[in-house]
Amino acid sequence: MLARRYNSVLVSGPPCSGKTSLSEALAEKTGWKVFSISDMIRERWLSEPQGNRISFEQFCRKLSHAEILRMAGQASGLAKKGEIIIDARYPVGYPETTLKIYIWASPEVRAERIKLRQEYAGLTHEERIKTLGRIERDSVDTGMGLFGIDYRDAAHYYVKLRTDHISTEEIANMLDGPLQLKWLARAAETTTAK
Repeated sequence: MLARRYNSVLVSGPPCSGKTSLSEALAEKTGWKVFSISDMIRERWLSEPQGNRISFEQFCRKLSHAEILRMAGQASGLAKKGEIIIDARYPVGYPETTLKIYIWASPEVRAERIKLRQEYAGLTHEERIKTLGRIERDSVDTGMGLFGIDYRDAAHYYVKLRTDHISTEEIANMLDGPLQLKWLARAAETTTAK
């Protein structure tokens, strides 16, 4: 594999796999800012008047392709500038200097993680699993329609990790060693990652 230096990180994965937590842990290690498309969407959803607010799942479905492309382009532009951790779904349009990480967890674990989130309030464990499955299928369909890819495909990432039984701090520490995350924080080191 070619040695490569990274000056940005993309964290992707299905809903509630730990993207936000890992992004924050990596930002703490590097001192970089986090740009989260998921958080942008959630903030827009929460800004809707409560009486008119549709479910988070419906809100995500209503996002136009133009809006999704705009957010993806914004994330890609930030990655080109460097020193950013990006929490986003689609690994398309990023420079070679972006370390692309895919994380996932079982539906059962993801459903348990989100039981206190406002957008899933009142749902049973089984309903949360079904909802997360629908959101993931919608995300795959959107990615296929807009970019011609299944974002879950390992070929798009340099690192792929399962997060069922490992904390985001442990993952960040793993990346600090084998992938030499130190050079992400301006040390002039390289990695043997893809």
